[in-house]
Amino acid sequence: MTSRMTDEHHDLPGIDPATRGGEQDTGFCPPHRRPELERLYGADPGDPDDAPPVAVPPPPAEDAPRRPLFSRRRAAEAEPEPAPLAPAAPAPAIEPEPADLDDDEPPAPPPPVAGAPWPEPDQPEPEPVEDEREDAESVLAPLPPRTPTPIEPDPEDSFRRAQVYANPVQRGREVANGPLRAMGEWLSDLFRPRGAKAEELLDRQLRAPRAVARTNLVVSLSPKGGVGKTTCTFLIGNLLASHPNLRTLVVDANPQWGTLASLAPDSVRSPLSLSDLLANLEDIDSATGLRPYVSPLATGCHLLAAPTDPQIMARIGPDDYTRLLRALARFYEVILLDLGTGVVDPLAEGLIGAADQALLVTTPEFVTTEKALGVVGYLGTQRDPGLGGEYSAAPPEQVLTVVLNKAPREGSGDRQQIEAAFRRQRIGKSVIVPHDDRLRVMLDSATYQLDELPRKTRLAIKRLGLAVAQDLV
Repeated sequence: MTSRMTDEHHDLPGIDPATRGGEQDTGFCPPHRRPELERLYGADPGDPDDAPPVAVPPPPAEDAPRRPLFSRRRAAEAEPEPAPLAPAAPAPAIEPEPADLDDDEPPAPPPPVAGAPWPEPDQPEPEPVEDEREDAESVLAPLPPRTPTPIEPDPEDSFRRAQVYANPVQRGREVANGPLRAMGEWLSDLFRPRGAKAEELLDRQLRAPRAVARTNLVVSLSPKGGVGKTTCTFLIGNLLASHPNLRTLVVDANPQWGTLASLAPDSVRSPLSLSDLLANLEDIDSATGLRPYVSPLATGCHLLAAPTDPQIMARIGPDDYTRLLRALARFYEVILLDLGTGVVDPLAEGLIGAADQALLVTTPEFVTTEKALGVVGYLGTQRDPGLGGEYSAAPPEQVLTVVLNKAPREGSGDRQQIEAAFRRQRIGKSVIVPHDDRLRVMLDSATYQLDELPRKTRLAIKRLGLAVAQDLV
């Protein structure tokens, strides 16, 4: 291989054999190689003697193989480096000559100019806008809020009660669906007693939600004592509190030894009365402060007792009741007043005039019925502008409900005659409550429970409560 490299070096023109043995490149071209380099790279624009010295790289290591000279020359011959070009002066812009353009054809782009930047790509022209002015209100109006789209869980991943109980549960037992069950329900409804269907309808009507706009005042009155006026007021208060879930208070306004508080169990009866509440009325600012003065029942109804001393009760006048009712109206939706016997005394007249509804309680005796019919006529002719206070535009029969308490059996002749007499007075509502010894014992022992009464009595009590609930405002 040494002989071949020596022969190639002898064949190269312009190479001095004396300088082959390790002479280093000094950074400029020797005079004897200039013609060859000018032939390869062109004429040298400057004198190499005036050029600044070029840094000479360090010699290669002893062990590194020496790169032959001919490889550099062949690479130079294969890829000659172009000579640097002098900066050319920008050519003058050539304006295109006007030409006849067709209306349907777009004009040709101008020829490229040397040194000019590349043209931008063609962009679609925006459509013309008829009116760029926009209404200031539409521009400044806020954008509607974006409603986030709820992410509904996958029904297959959620755990539901229907997966455990595929069939309906009745009375603690799972009942299978199918044609046999449907037929059984149909047969059960077919042979179901008429009273059960009527009671179910009353329950749905009583439990329907009622939007009470303000406190309603209902008074219970009678021209004769011993007709069950307090009993009817107590029954209505319990029913309105348990079924429509209204905040109900029953106030004993009987000036002579009222018995309303005695119907509450001894464990919940309050020893205070409305006279004590009137003395401390300015300090009552919450339902908690009112709690010591009332007797809470299991149904949710509250009772407010009358003073046991008749002289203290006699000193409470209409102005005191006005102040009391105004304070109680902040905590209750329905207030029932159990008035004393009579309707012509100043206290009874003031309370009846301020009431939204009135209950006239009577019994099926001739004497009591005669007095009750006289009260109906008195309320319809003497009361101006009419019963109901601020709702006086309504006729009296629309706010007055007659209760025939302790009624005998339905087919008795005296009962039919009494009902016909009240119908002739254009009484809009009348409810008949039958006599029931079990109800009498429950009230006397303070163990009243509506569900434990016979169905006939339950239906009468629920009709009485519904008659009052339907006229609530």
